[in-house]
Amino acid sequence: MEVLYTTKGVIMCQRKFAKDMLSEFDTSNISINNSSPPHHLQFKAHKGLALDEPLRYRKLVGKLNYLTHTRPDIASAVQLLSQFIQDSRMPHWNAALHTLSYVKGTLSQRLFFNNNPSFNLQAFYDSDWAACPNTRRSVSGFYISLGGSLILGNLRNNLLFL
Repeated sequence: MEVLYTTKGVIMCQRKFAKDMLSEFDTSNISINNSSPPHHLQFKAHKGLALDEPLRYRKLVGKLNYLTHTRPDIASAVQLLSQFIQDSRMPHWNAALHTLSYVKGTLSQRLFFNNNPSFNLQAFYDSDWAACPNTRRSVSGFYISLGGSLILGNLRNNLLFL
């Protein structure tokens, strides 16, 4: 975790971790993608070819999950990918690579916590009823900020404590 203190607040990122992850998974031939996987992306269980190396998929998803501490923008995609850790298939691997290419294209993104003395509390909530095609459960998310800085978020069931 990298922390930078400025006169306006604190900046946190995991740039070195992300760069190490990109080199570990040899992303030299992966094109840069500036758009995250769509939030409405859905996978059916047991669809597609089984992966030859499911451990590689688990390792990638685990590292992406760790990266969500400072990258809440990928939390929704990582939560979706995590659902298929036990039975990963080619569509899941392709979505994980898309997320990895997004990380590659957005290495400069960071979290900023301002030192605003305001205690203005804001909360937002969204729900998509019965959105999961496998369990028919609802998928929801929320965002809570204090003084304009994110303090807690559950972006489609992936809890973030900041």
